[in-house]
Amino acid sequence: MSFKRNFLLSLLSLILPVAMVLAPSACAADSPSTPLLSFEEILAKRKVVREELMLPSLEGIRGLAYRVVGYKDYEPLERAMGLKLANLNMPTVRFVEMKEGQKPVDAIVQVTFFKVANFNVAELSVYQWVSLLRDPSKKVRAITYKDRLVVPHGKPLLAVEALTNDFVIDTLKANQKSTAGNTSTKADDKKPKEDRAPSEKKSSEKKSKRKGSRNKAD
Repeated sequence: MSFKRNFLLSLLSLILPVAMVLAPSACAADSPSTPLLSFEEILAKRKVVREELMLPSLEGIRGLAYRVVGYKDYEPLERAMGLKLANLNMPTVRFVEMKEGQKPVDAIVQVTFFKVANFNVAELSVYQWVSLLRDPSKKVRAITYKDRLVVPHGKPLLAVEALTNDFVIDTLKANQKSTAGNTSTKADDKKPKEDRAPSEKKSSEKKSKRKGSRNKAD
């Protein structure tokens, strides 16, 4: 019973923000003193969480596996997921087709469906092997990126495409930042020394002029 209770509580925590948007009057009646977040404010907070806490974990991924869990007819959904992930220009493989020790697979992208009332909660999670900060020698599989969407029953494709598309955009964004940083560093290394240190160039020119004037005087 405790497991079922905890499971239901976790599901309620997933859909609470959406419930607050869909039924603001009911929430206001229960807690009139608590200000409700608007839909735009919820989206803004969601964007901050994704960009500041989750995007860095997507940097440097070389390949990934993917799957859909919690939906009976999952194969069409995984095909749609694979088409979206192809925009990353990296090796991808369905989880059910992955061979033991296959490389490079740095992450597992999983879309999980939960049924709640008249809706489906679809959650995209990225699993990676990470080291514990307190003991780097210990490596565990952990969720490093998460996103979720609430859709009506019978609309699983909508959720899979939307979540996967956002994941692709975030992954490209995370790796563009790292590529831009590396490019600027290499460009600085290729610059001539006089461009990087104009003050040194001017000082050397002044010294040469002084030497020339001394030679004339002699």
